[in-house]
Amino acid sequence: MRRIAPLVAVLSVLMASPVVFGDRAVAEPRKEKEAPKKEPPPKEVPKHHSSNHELLEAVLAGQKTILNKLADLGLKIDNLGIKVVDFEAACLPPDLVPVAQAGSFPPNFCQTDGSGNLLVRVMNQGRTDADASTARVTFGTPAGPVVVEVPTPALAGNGGFADLTPIPIPAECFLPANPFPSACNFQIVVDVAGVVAENDEGNNFALGACVPVL
Repeated sequence: MRRIAPLVAVLSVLMASPVVFGDRAVAEPRKEKEAPKKEPPPKEVPKHHSSNHELLEAVLAGQKTILNKLADLGLKIDNLGIKVVDFEAACLPPDLVPVAQAGSFPPNFCQTDGSGNLLVRVMNQGRTDADASTARVTFGTPAGPVVVEVPTPALAGNGGFADLTPIPIPAECFLPANPFPSACNFQIVVDVAGVVAENDEGNNFALGACVPVL
């Protein structure tokens, strides 16, 4: 056992030393250094994700602006989205007009009931309902205008109409008779008190004339 230990030591020295052939020493083959492992690059977020995010932000900002504008027009917003409550009232209000009835004698608006009364029809050509109002008929006479006012009931939108209470035509409206009676001129004004907020206030009146039948 004592002889083996020195032999092991000698072998260890020889293994660690370069091998010599003649006068040349042959070095042990070089061990190639292992290349360091490269860490995988971090995953990039696809650009379209960023674009979608920016688009979403723009849509949300635009939606907020639109909702604010719609609220100004009379719209109410609930948890389910936009609920149209007063859109038509805000953008398409009532529009009252006097209407020439079928069979009225030229010029239009002269329709009588055969008993000396003028018949007047009022129509709501707007999209929303109109509250009750007052119509006025003014007859021209030699002594001055004769004014008669009659109530107009509430009218539904989209063509709701009403025939008003027959209005007596003043006999003096056909004067002077020189030698024949003159035409009776009159004016009809609907919603004379302006209680209905209308789409067009300029079409509330009409001129008419009744020609006496001889």
